[in-house]
Amino acid sequence: MNQLEQRVRIQRRLGRYLERQRDALQGYVALLEQERGAIASGDADRLGCYAALEGELVAGLAALGRVIEPLDGLYRRTRPPEEPAITGLRDTLRRLGEQARIGNQENRSLLRDRLAQLRLEITEVSRLAKPAPSPYASIGEPRLVDIRS
Repeated sequence: MNQLEQRVRIQRRLGRYLERQRDALQGYVALLEQERGAIASGDADRLGCYAALEGELVAGLAALGRVIEPLDGLYRRTRPPEEPAITGLRDTLRRLGEQARIGNQENRSLLRDRLAQLRLEITEVSRLAKPAPSPYASIGEPRLVDIRS
């Protein structure tokens, strides 16, 4: 296999992995939007499912990144003329990565606000749920006991 064939194979393989990463990032951005809706509605069950899916997606993205990095190094070492498809994919990945980062920050902020709101509600409920004070509580502590009776 000559250098040109090798370069083309590396380029195709890198392109396929970049497309897979793009699709995974698009799924992640869509999941973040759905997660935002679950946070707003207060649906803890849906939020838990989305958080589990988010963990799987992030792990998949990290695995793809570990595969793409050496391929990208090989691609750059072969010094091909910049392929527009690869450049376009990289630009799309940067844009999607930024959207995912912003969406993640927004969801974390919404979750923090919701958590603070829940803490206030719990405090209010626990304050209201305290039993009524005993009518004998204000009498004070007995000092003398009448034992004549």
